[in-house]
Amino acid sequence: MSNFYDSIFKSAVDAIIVINNMGIIEAFSPSAEKLFGYAENIVVGKNISILMPKKIAMEHDGYLENYRKTSNAKIIGIGREVVGKKSNGQEFNMHLSVGKAEDESGNLKYIGICHDMTPYYSVKNDLNETMENYDNLSNYEGLYIASIDKNGLVIKSNVLFSESGFFDSNKFVMDFFENYKFEHIIQKTLQDGFYSISKSSIEIDEKKHVIDWNFKLASNDRIQIVGIDRTESEKISESLLKAKMYDPITELPNVNYLRFLLESKGVNLDDYYFFRARFEMVEVNKKIFDRDFLTKSIYTIFNLIVSVECVDYTIQISDYSFLSCVKKTYLPIPSLFNEIVKNISDLALSTDFIVNKKFRVGFCDYHDNGIGKSIDEILRRTDFSLRYAINNNVVVSYYDASVEDSINRIKYIESNVIKIMDDEVVLYFQPKIKSEDFSVYGYEALMRWNSKLIGWVSPVEIISAVNNLDLMELVDKKIIIKAFKAISENPLLQKMSISINMSSISINSCFIVGLIEESAKAFDIDLDYIDIEITEDSLIDDSGNARSNIDLLRSKGVSFSLDDFGKGYSSLSYLTSFNINYLKIDKLFIDALGTYRGDGMVESIIKIAHLNGMKVVAEGVENNQQVVILKEMKCDFFQGYYFGKPTDISNLRG
Repeated sequence: MSNFYDSIFKSAVDAIIVINNMGIIEAFSPSAEKLFGYAENIVVGKNISILMPKKIAMEHDGYLENYRKTSNAKIIGIGREVVGKKSNGQEFNMHLSVGKAEDESGNLKYIGICHDMTPYYSVKNDLNETMENYDNLSNYEGLYIASIDKNGLVIKSNVLFSESGFFDSNKFVMDFFENYKFEHIIQKTLQDGFYSISKSSIEIDEKKHVIDWNFKLASNDRIQIVGIDRTESEKISESLLKAKMYDPITELPNVNYLRFLLESKGVNLDDYYFFRARFEMVEVNKKIFDRDFLTKSIYTIFNLIVSVECVDYTIQISDYSFLSCVKKTYLPIPSLFNEIVKNISDLALSTDFIVNKKFRVGFCDYHDNGIGKSIDEILRRTDFSLRYAINNNVVVSYYDASVEDSINRIKYIESNVIKIMDDEVVLYFQPKIKSEDFSVYGYEALMRWNSKLIGWVSPVEIISAVNNLDLMELVDKKIIIKAFKAISENPLLQKMSISINMSSISINSCFIVGLIEESAKAFDIDLDYIDIEITEDSLIDDSGNARSNIDLLRSKGVSFSLDDFGKGYSSLSYLTSFNINYLKIDKLFIDALGTYRGDGMVESIIKIAHLNGMKVVAEGVENNQQVVILKEMKCDFFQGYYFGKPTDISNLRG
């Protein structure tokens, strides 16, 4: 896109100047250099007032400040005549059109298109002085000039006016003005002395031209006509507008198109519901290497959404994320939105081009909450509801304050979990109990975070945030060091089995063996008392280092527990293929004890573990009935609230 913008910028007939919201010039086209007499490198970085007469320059910064505070400016999107100043101090009249835009970072920019009015005023002066030089006025390119009487009869005209077919064979001016009656124009000019029409669309030689017309009453009731052809500058403006409002690759409308609908077309946000749909379908390598596939797949989804009958507008947010508007008249109650989702789902299922049919949707209604109507508020609300749908594994989420609170909580956790890992995140210890005599044989170290701002953060929330950030290895390192440090500082934890949880990423990594050895040496820890708890997913990746890491650490005295057995894949091959010491039965099975099926499942797991030389730990033991049943089944160890909740190191018991 940069090449496209650059070519427009450099080839533009009119001068183009870009300033930031502080009035500092950031870009200055070649035509601007020619018009004002400054080289680009001289003016870039200076205030735009360098191009203005002193009086206007003194007022300009105040206008900008007012716009920043109120967003109220009468010149945005409206052309007007102003006075400019060249590098030699010469002042001149010019026509200025100002637009606004945002860059990729959301910073406000103003784009000014300047057209030199000097030829126009030169012609106007000539018209006032004499009618003799009309035949010589054709050299003013883009100016249509004529003098008529009050009946519309052409007295004199330049070649461009006459060749463009603006009068009939009897030399009477025809009604060629779009949406205007020429008789009305003459009447207003005779009455007020001057009349103007901005951006009149006229067809000349089967081509559309955009012309500004000015009518002035002269002596002898003659009316002088001067038309300024703005076709080229309009084409440039349209190209810039299109480049701004459409994605450069897919050519689909983007968020600036929605802003255009709101600001220029008067679309009322209160008339609509909004939903953001995101599909998951193309692998990363195809995004990088197969642009045609990417474009086709995005366009397929776009057409799929817009084909739903009640969808009015749809824009592309990112590769596979789209924001759509649905008129409230189509949905008397928001819950009917589920029908739209079903329609999208049915269409996706019937489209072979879409590989993965999975999508999530965030929905919001828009109410004016006093901060003003803005597209940004819609984007914010649909983003919150979409994230909530993704995080909670549901197809549709409806925006409300609780959804926003939930996502803000996640954002806070993700933003701060690493920063506070050394301070606020601490280890709690839960006892592991021998079934034979109910004595404590060890503890499991568990993460706990009591945030000063949002209160207790569960381990599940911490792990989810860390996984989203792809920082699990870093967290595992910090937890191992915290655990070894706690053991070295507390005699009660020494010479007892201390379990430390480890992620599948870390047990398959190349650093874990060295880290544990170095930490044990640094804190003088006997590895014979260290137990590493891993889950079944740690053992799935055949290409990982789990097997060799487990064997190496076992040779140094470390024991291993297979955590949450039965919760995941529960493959018996793990029990025979890997050198595991303990099997921990998931609480889900322990809760089912006392039922025929529950007892049968737990007893079978214990027998299989014992046959494979493993000892068994029952997790989540919460009552005496469970203890009695587990003892009868010869379960080796218990862990759960019945024997003790996780507690900080100061409250441990031996």
